[in-house]
Amino acid sequence: MILVPVVITGDTLGANYKIKRYEDDIVVNPTLTYLFERDYGITLPEFDSDKDDIDVFMQKMEELVDTRGWKVNRDCCIGLMSFLKISMYRDLVNNAESLRKNPIIRAFAGEENEINRISGEAYEFDHDAEKTSDTFQVVDADSSQQDAIALSKAGVSFVMQGPQGTGKSQTITNIIAQGLADGKKVLFVSEKMAALEVVYRRLSETHLADFCLPFHSYGRKDA
Repeated sequence: MILVPVVITGDTLGANYKIKRYEDDIVVNPTLTYLFERDYGITLPEFDSDKDDIDVFMQKMEELVDTRGWKVNRDCCIGLMSFLKISMYRDLVNNAESLRKNPIIRAFAGEENEINRISGEAYEFDHDAEKTSDTFQVVDADSSQQDAIALSKAGVSFVMQGPQGTGKSQTITNIIAQGLADGKKVLFVSEKMAALEVVYRRLSETHLADFCLPFHSYGRKDA
């Protein structure tokens, strides 16, 4: 219920471990708070470690759950907990109706009438015939990567996949550069920060960093 961030340290090899309070906020479990509100209509009490007493908080909790025949066990344990995705989950729930109307989501869900019907001509690019003045690629690209860039430029939704080292980050870099040249705003999202940093580095090396606004994880304040 109450999450207290701690660090476990050992002064020397073989010495007893020590638990110390980590310099971060003590919070009420955000996932548990959301679950109680959504499924049971119960709003958990707030807890301010600077002025609230833990026993008072636990008494409030016991009174809340007692109405449903539940009990609160006053135990302590240590574990690894991550709540990075609770905000994403809330966003999905709060925007469920918009997601249902989104053609890309509907296509992923199996509604075939929402899937792009791409003619064969869309894949018959003559890259050699394209004027250099109409191309704004900033890193090298082979023919398959050129196809992906052309599809993106045409506004076609597609999935690009390939094993590591096949130039996906290069292709994304070129797609972003082409989008900038076409006056578009591009949102590049990745679960892995390494992927963001690779693309940003390539854009920086080609002097396009001034057009980028990087946002990283909650622990970083780069912008």
